[in-house]
Amino acid sequence: MEWSSLSDDELRQRFESIGAEELGRRYAGRTIARLNAMYAAEDACVVEVAHDDDEWIEVVGFDGDQLTDEEYYRMILAALDAAGDHGGALWCIADGPIAHLVGRDISFAVRFHEARQDHASINAAFDAVHQELDVCGLEHGWWADDYPDRQAK
Repeated sequence: MEWSSLSDDELRQRFESIGAEELGRRYAGRTIARLNAMYAAEDACVVEVAHDDDEWIEVVGFDGDQLTDEEYYRMILAALDAAGDHGGALWCIADGPIAHLVGRDISFAVRFHEARQDHASINAAFDAVHQELDVCGLEHGWWADDYPDRQAK
């Protein structure tokens, strides 16, 4: 991903013009388009990243540095909902934005677990991460289904 030459202030202004939910929908759409191109090419190395006026969406959506934690959380929920059943996009959103937000503030791990009750898309993202961790033989850490229970003790 090419990083934007826009300043943090310019990125923040662009974000404010569309809001967290629209940023999330657009982020998911761009992620799906990039992944579909990679799948179609059967080689991620031959797929060129689109350079356009909306490239900033991937910059802001991926790491959320220009967003407050609450804005980033709302953006992520919208992105997951917009990803639908696209397993690759759900995994990318989980391993990117969700992991970044939890890295910024671990309390969001519990919030994501609690939100699983109301958001099928969050469950699907957790399932995608669980599959990958299982295949790699890695611990589930905060992604584990019993994480909130362990934190309450």
